[in-house]
Amino acid sequence: MMALTLANLLFVSLNLGGPGVKFLVLTFQIGDEPPVSYDLLQLLLILGISIVAAVLLERLLWRGTPGGLLGAFLISLIGIGLFLALIPLVWQGNYSIDGIPLMTAIVGAFFSLLVVHLLFVSGVTKDRAGGTSPEPSYGGLVWQSTFGLCQTRPTSSKVRA
Repeated sequence: MMALTLANLLFVSLNLGGPGVKFLVLTFQIGDEPPVSYDLLQLLLILGISIVAAVLLERLLWRGTPGGLLGAFLISLIGIGLFLALIPLVWQGNYSIDGIPLMTAIVGAFFSLLVVHLLFVSGVTKDRAGGTSPEPSYGGLVWQSTFGLCQTRPTSSKVRA
């Protein structure tokens, strides 16, 4: 049994120059776990899912993610990585494209972005003009904390003369 030291905690390898989709292969290993390798097609599939999830949730929720679109992209990549590593232990029967479980990757991307929105995004929305509104109001509901708790408050109706 090999002792886990700081030197062998994380191993990342990028190989270029193989035939076909093996032109680019990214391999990484954490500690004594078996190494995980992704070829070019798998990397493009994961990147595509994370971009689509980031753009869709940024547009549907009308709230900014920490770090903007790039932050949402990175958060969804982390979510896909976590779900690909953990969910196959529990959930079997998934559509697989070139070795990537498709539904697990999609659920991982959306779930991680939703969790970040519920936990860390507080009170800033994007209005349709592109600006930000510091206190969002959704039909009388005003978000009061970073954990998604809300209070009802009557909305003021100003009459223009």
